[in-house]
Amino acid sequence: MHASSGGNLAGLGGIAAQAGFNAGDGKRYFNIPGSRTDDIVDVEMTTNVGIPGRWVFRIDDAQVQVGGCNNTTSVCLTLRPCLNGGKCIEDCITGNPSYTCSCLAGFTGKQCQIDVDECASNPCHNKASCISGINSFSCWCPPGFKGATCEIEESPCKTKECQNGGECQITNTTAVCLCQPGYTGEDCEIEINECESSPCLNGGQCMDLVNNFTCSCATPFTGQHCEIDPSTCEGRNCRNRQMCNYIRPGRYVCTCSPGYYGNNCQYGGPRMSNACSSNPCQNEGTCLESSQGYVCECAEGYAGTDCRDKVSDDCECRNGGKCLDGNITVCHCPPGYFGLLCEFEVTTTPCNMNTQCPDGGYCMEYGGSYLCVCHTDYGTNHTEPPSPCDSEPCLNGGSCDAHEDSYTCDCPRGFTGKYCEKERPKLCSSGPCRNGGTCKESDGEYHCTCPYRFTGKHCEIGKPDPCTSGPCHNGGTCFHYIGKYKCDCLPGYTGRHCETAPSPCFRHPCKNGATCEDFGNSYVCICSAGYTGRHCQSEIDCGIPTEVKHAQLAFNSTKMGSLAIYHCAFGYILNSQNNVRLCLAKGIWSDPPECNEIDECTSQPCLNGGLCKDQIAHYLCLCKAGYTGNNCESGKRTWKHLC
Repeated sequence: MHASSGGNLAGLGGIAAQAGFNAGDGKRYFNIPGSRTDDIVDVEMTTNVGIPGRWVFRIDDAQVQVGGCNNTTSVCLTLRPCLNGGKCIEDCITGNPSYTCSCLAGFTGKQCQIDVDECASNPCHNKASCISGINSFSCWCPPGFKGATCEIEESPCKTKECQNGGECQITNTTAVCLCQPGYTGEDCEIEINECESSPCLNGGQCMDLVNNFTCSCATPFTGQHCEIDPSTCEGRNCRNRQMCNYIRPGRYVCTCSPGYYGNNCQYGGPRMSNACSSNPCQNEGTCLESSQGYVCECAEGYAGTDCRDKVSDDCECRNGGKCLDGNITVCHCPPGYFGLLCEFEVTTTPCNMNTQCPDGGYCMEYGGSYLCVCHTDYGTNHTEPPSPCDSEPCLNGGSCDAHEDSYTCDCPRGFTGKYCEKERPKLCSSGPCRNGGTCKESDGEYHCTCPYRFTGKHCEIGKPDPCTSGPCHNGGTCFHYIGKYKCDCLPGYTGRHCETAPSPCFRHPCKNGATCEDFGNSYVCICSAGYTGRHCQSEIDCGIPTEVKHAQLAFNSTKMGSLAIYHCAFGYILNSQNNVRLCLAKGIWSDPPECNEIDECTSQPCLNGGLCKDQIAHYLCLCKAGYTGNNCESGKRTWKHLC
């Protein structure tokens, strides 16, 4: 062996040693594989005759001949040098009993002993974590990045879910939702209630719509905000240019000039002469001439233009008022009286706008002065004024609430109007719910139950598919249902978005019953008895046991736990009773026995003073003079050795 040229003191460094044979003639030489490389440190594990550390050379006709590739000198069969599943290839062409290991993907080195670290090249971008596997790697991407190596930067809008038709826009690298009209909130999740500002006036009820509202006005108000009172004097409700007196919302009184009468001064006027000459009024009705001809004041129990119609006994008109056209609640009042049932009389009691009338009536201008408008049945003792609800004006089961000189009707469900005479239209009858939504009424309101993928007060907004944003990471599959989504993760990945990577032990890299210990980004295999290697993939092999001098060897296997039995040759004996070697867990055989030669002279076979000389498997007696025989048992001296 040629040593390396190391340092002067320690002898370290320099060129690796060279081992082999060199005759010095430039022709007869042989270098052991691995010479002049770092592999020479393992020279004791190499051989060409089946015994690690032993190389045999034979010089014949100027050539060096080494063992061939047979079962006796095969390096691959003898040493089994390739680890981690590598395939051993014999090198027999050059005559050198060497080998080459063809490694599985993910391993390298002369003996495939090195597990390639796929993360060494830093393949993951954008500060992602790299997890090394067998011939593979995976990247754990930080938020905002995706792709096999986290090379793709995700848009902030990918994870931003704008509701109710909102559109995601990027502002200063931040995802912001641009909401549809009528919605607000960070994710457009809040519908703006346009009724919060109380836009409906005069007791109107506000109903919120999407980006709008509608007012359900109390009688008699109208308009978008219930701001219009059709009963004001601006509507010219008093006929024949008579004076209108506005009392309060929904209430006015017409002051009729002499010759005019009726709630709105719609009757009377300048008389037309001779209009009554034909006696048009029947059933003792009194004929009065007017500007349009005549007007009949019918006797009690009759009504109509000519008093031809017999009035029902249920007529509720007071103070001589007549029911018109058979309607028991629509009255024709005589002069000086007014009201729905002619229940009010303009008295001569003086008042002013700051003085209340005795019965709580209101003060109005009449005939150039201020007079009280009183209930006609107001008693002289002024102790119990009549109620406007005495006539039971509220229909269809409505309840009457008296307010000074007026009343309001509290209508039951399904009816509306001043007297509850109108049937309230059902809120759902207009079909406010869109896209197949179901309308239900409750407490004077309606609610829409929307089908899947629609929302909004009227089911007018289509919900986006939550899977379109690709919320599932690491190859997870997105399924949407009932407005939500669920990620079906690949085996080993967990989390709502499959964002949690599996343990390195998840894929069971350890073979042959080994135990895998997780160390975060790496793992270690604890091998079962009889196996070795990074993944415990290789079975422990002690190789062919060494020969023992003067012994025959027999073994059934080279795996751990195998036995090698030695039998000494004739004339030899083992140094101990144990003639068995065991293949240990370290991959080596236990200590070999020794065969010692048997000393046949210990039994003193030579007689008559003969000298015993021990030989292999026999002995020789040197007899004294006068004795002979194998054991000097005869009297004649002779030399003869035993076989």
